[in-house]
Amino acid sequence: MQNNKEMLRLWLKSKRMAMENSFVDDASTRINQNLVNLLNWESFKQVHCYETIESLKEPNTQNFIKFLEDKGIACDIPDKLQKVPKTDVRYDLIIVPTLGFDLLGNRIGWGGGFYDRLLVTQPKALKIGLCYESNLVRKGIPAEVHDIPLNIVVTEEKVRRFDR
Repeated sequence: MQNNKEMLRLWLKSKRMAMENSFVDDASTRINQNLVNLLNWESFKQVHCYETIESLKEPNTQNFIKFLEDKGIACDIPDKLQKVPKTDVRYDLIIVPTLGFDLLGNRIGWGGGFYDRLLVTQPKALKIGLCYESNLVRKGIPAEVHDIPLNIVVTEEKVRRFDR
């Protein structure tokens, strides 16, 4: 199964890297709008959100992080070089960078395992992946025992909720 996952990851990376920067900017704006309009933010106190790595063409989180700041919601942003997640903080919400996702809420990331290690320590947190609609894997992502599925995936086109 690992070989299939690696092949899928390579395919998704190539699709991501072929995206025009103008598309990434426009899609990121729409993803942020969909995310901001999704929830009642008054109930959130502690959020974990990734900082965008532009060279990987990840959906940009800068405006969302500013939104949280304006709302007075604490936001933990891991250092891009951080290999081990904080496990002493209980998050209400975790925003997960998502290379690809399927219709069951399974995700595939970049392969470092950071979010696998974080999500397993946060069973009560709402887990939302940000991804581009074109990286939906309709045939499914091979899930392993340690993989934690997402509750919601937000794309530039829609919001998908998964029953958990």
